[in-house]
Amino acid sequence: MTEAQKAYAEQWPSHCRKCGGWGYTTGWMDPSSSGAPGYGGVPWADTCECTEEGRCARCGGRLATVVPIPASGQKLTVDELTCVDCDWVEGETQGMPPDEETPEDVRARYGAPNDLARDALKRPG
Repeated sequence: MTEAQKAYAEQWPSHCRKCGGWGYTTGWMDPSSSGAPGYGGVPWADTCECTEEGRCARCGGRLATVVPIPASGQKLTVDELTCVDCDWVEGETQGMPPDEETPEDVRARYGAPNDLARDALKRPG
């Protein structure tokens, strides 16, 4: 866990562990037959179950589309889900900082670019 991730977890101890406080989960789908990441792959994102259940991804509080304006006592209707406790806004508020990945990490996971090219040339047809 990076220092930025530790600081986020300390500030928001009730954040959703599934989405990391972002409100959605992401991944990479590779529909190609090669099975190697990056060859024709497409990113995907799905709304996390926390927001679907009306829980804030950051603090676990209640999400709403009608939120109170403290100074006036009035209520405001908003387009995005908003947390009434911490002001998290769906699609606008950042969650847990991502892992810091070094070029060495990428090479260890996928191989060096020259290795990928060499392996591709070895594949039949």
